[in-house]
Amino acid sequence: RVSEVRLAAGDTLPRHPGLARVVYALSDYTISYTANSAEPVVNTFTAGQAHWHDADEHLIVNTGATEARFLIVQFKR
Repeated sequence: RVSEVRLAAGDTLPRHPGLARVVYALSDYTISYTANSAEPVVNTFTAGQAHWHDADEHLIVNTGATEARFLIVQFKR
């Protein structure tokens, strides 16, 4: 399944479950990512970067000054 996400500066994507996935950045952005019950991690991505996430429950906060735009490619078993 492929989804496009647009998260305005300062907005939050509430906690939700996610399958194993690849995330591909469509814009430059900075987010705070909290997986399961771990501490939040802040990451900055540039357009064209891709990164992998294992299945987890997470929430995302756009802590940057620009809209976060990215594609999520989720994998089902």
